Amino acid sequence: MKMTRISVLCGILMFMAGAVWAADGTITSISVTPASPKVNESIHVTVQGTGPVPGKKCQIVLVLGDGSPMTQKGVISSFPYTFDTHYDKSGTFTMLVFSGANLYGTCTGEAQAVVKVKAKLDAGVAKKVLKADPCPPGWHKKSYDPVYDAFTCVPNMPRPKIQCPPHTAYFETECTVGCQAIPY
Repeated sequence: MKMTRISVLCGILMFMAGAVWAADGTITSISVTPASPKVNESIHVTVQGTGPVPGKKCQIVLVLGDGSPMTQKGVISSFPYTFDTHYDKSGTFTMLVFSGANLYGTCTGEAQAVVKVKAKLDAGVAKKVLKADPCPPGWHKKSYDPVYDAFTCVPNMPRPKIQCPPHTAYFETECTVGCQAIPY
């Protein structure tokens, strides 16, 4: 009978020792919306994980990856955890979240997401591009992307078409006109 009680007590002590060293929660993944925001646009971040165990909490730390200092985003008692942030400059950055030790418990894990931040076009510049043809004389706008305010210019083709000499044929591409030889 004494042997059984000792075995049970040893088992409980071993379980408690393991619980002290085990993580109270684990970060497993992160999602970012939108994945390609513009500079200073609000980004919604969702951190997924397991735990923490009842009565314990995880500290969430954020690294934007753009050279700015890391920041504590919260001490949480359950996942998912969401918060908003933004980038002050354009570029491709690796956002990282991890949990640091805190007074409430110890969590583990980290997750990262690649965020492609687009430059925010000055509204005054965008209006000028939209109102006037931005292409030089003798050229015209072929395409326009309103998301990036990007465009492509191509040369105007001569009208009427060029008269080609015998044994040649007129040809025209986006950037070239001419007479090419006709093989016999």
